Amino acid sequence: AGTYDVALIATSIASGCSDTLSKHPYINVTGTGCGYTASVTPSGPISKCQGDTVLLSAGSTAIGAVSYQWNIGSVAISGETSSKLAVTESGLYSATIMQNNCPVTSAAVQVNFVTSPATPSITSTGSIIPCVGGAVTLTSSVITGGTYLWSTGATTRSIVESKSGNYQVTVSNGAGCSASSAIDTVNASLTHINMCMVTVDTNSLHNVLIWEKPSILSIDSFIIYREITTNVYKQIGAVPYAALSQFTDTVQVKYFPNTGNPNGGTYRYKIQVRDTCGNYSTMSPFHNTIFIVDNGGGVFTWNQYVIEGQPLPVPSLTSYVLYRSNTATSGFSIVNSVAGSQTTIADPAYASFPNGRWLVETDWGISCTPTMRTEQSTTVNSSRSNIKNNLNVATGVAAMSNFNFEAFPNPASKQLTIAYPAGYRNYRISIFNLLGAELFVKETSGPGASNAGGGVVNPGGGKNTEQIDVSGFAAGVYTISIQTETGKVFKKLVVQ
Repeated sequence: AGTYDVALIATSIASGCSDTLSKHPYINVTGTGCGYTASVTPSGPISKCQGDTVLLSAGSTAIGAVSYQWNIGSVAISGETSSKLAVTESGLYSATIMQNNCPVTSAAVQVNFVTSPATPSITSTGSIIPCVGGAVTLTSSVITGGTYLWSTGATTRSIVESKSGNYQVTVSNGAGCSASSAIDTVNASLTHINMCMVTVDTNSLHNVLIWEKPSILSIDSFIIYREITTNVYKQIGAVPYAALSQFTDTVQVKYFPNTGNPNGGTYRYKIQVRDTCGNYSTMSPFHNTIFIVDNGGGVFTWNQYVIEGQPLPVPSLTSYVLYRSNTATSGFSIVNSVAGSQTTIADPAYASFPNGRWLVETDWGISCTPTMRTEQSTTVNSSRSNIKNNLNVATGVAAMSNFNFEAFPNPASKQLTIAYPAGYRNYRISIFNLLGAELFVKETSGPGASNAGGGVVNPGGGKNTEQIDVSGFAAGVYTISIQTETGKVFKKLVVQ
């Protein structure tokens, strides 16, 4: 009971400014009352930014159980009957507390939500070159009435940075509300390098990676990785920038039983760039090798060639081509072909070639020219599988374990000398490029036989020698093969 003042408070949602109209004394209440009071905390007025939440709590001096009803203005809020209220809209909030059918309403609390500034965006101009320098200018979009604060502590609309890193700007208005931009990454890391392809060498001994070299003098080397366990890649080598941009995987012991042997399974590879300051680029998407399987009866199957991030089959792939070598030493010729969406093929004449060998090769639009620093090598435009033979014996394994020959100088640029053991009746010396083309072949006989092709027979010293002019060979990696009546051995040759 008693006489009460009344106040009307009007508040602008946009600016947060308010004005009050008071009437006192205005209301006269008679009676004994409920004997307890109601209150809301915090008491206000409260100003928050849009998107925030204000938690109001109702209290009472009543002893015992009470019920609650929250109100906005003079209207009860449906369903809000607990002692707490989460507020996200501007308005006058009060709580009505009831005990023994006697309601008491608290004083109203003014809650205002002020509009936050627009979210700023960052534009970037300039660049930072690894090991060289440079600068990038970062500029925030214009936010009227706002102040700027960068993650660096700068308070200007634009900043100039010369270091890699993540940058962000926050804009605040006069009411203390703020909005932050997305993070802008300034990256001086090396250009991402993609692999052209991975293939298998001529004699089905090793997988070979090929890529095209960018003209960036700050590159120190290319780091080679092979998948060792699922999605885990380990370094297996590095190729200097000045060297030919291809890598032959001979690392078959370090991560055993994951050997990288093309005759044992299919493998995935990635490459990475290291600059002269020791910075590393991200790894390239992986390339997955092709592994052909002889199912018997002339039917062959293989896995799809896979490039990470590309659909299957690879969009540039038009077909897979089956090649056959009729004997253990003859060249390969086309037998059959299927569309790039298929992974099964047959050789109808399979049974006619008991010493035959087979491989499958891609026919696609990918073309790559591995290079030295200034010299161009042979263009490679297909990826091949391992080789399978009709006897189901692993191809590419040297049959003459005691036959050791030398090839020097290696690397060679003009004249190559091959020194090999005497004492065999027949020799076939061949040099193959990465695509399997036989660029040099020489068949000769052992001591005492005619040898009119330019080689020198040395029956007394236990060694034969062959002089070969390689000055007309393109810079690259080749395979030397020597076959006798007892088997075949191989050696890698580099031509500069």
